[in-house]
Amino acid sequence: MVGKESKKKEIGILNPEYQSLNAKKSISPERIESAIHPVMFDADYARTFLVVALHGHLPACPWCKRPISGRQYDRFAQLKKIVCKQCGRKFNAFTGTIFSGANLEPRQLIGLILFIYFGFNTTRVAKYLGISPRAAATWLNKFKAARILKEAKKRTED
Repeated sequence: MVGKESKKKEIGILNPEYQSLNAKKSISPERIESAIHPVMFDADYARTFLVVALHGHLPACPWCKRPISGRQYDRFAQLKKIVCKQCGRKFNAFTGTIFSGANLEPRQLIGLILFIYFGFNTTRVAKYLGISPRAAATWLNKFKAARILKEAKKRTED
């Protein structure tokens, strides 16, 4: 447990600047870019970054808004499904977000946003991330529709 705590401090998850950055509860390429660290693509870091970016430090049931804590939070933070103790519905950290139903690892999702934002075409993105070009194009369209990549249109259409 001590090792994980020191690793989180090392990569910035527990530092105050990172936490204030994550208070916004949003995903954007600029936000990801500002949090880039040599271990950004570490599986634990990427998962923690996305969970905190999407839900802040106090996640809640997407339907009844009951706060998640204790063992349920541990499962939630691991992207596993949990059952709300109040309303009985099942959900995970991606439920109700743009990543709902995603079959990609968190580090692939972060890479996808960054590569597309920085102007890589979908064929190259697919190659680097080990996904199909069609999947990369589908995600590009999802990000544009959600206005995550406001400037990507200019960069990828040049």
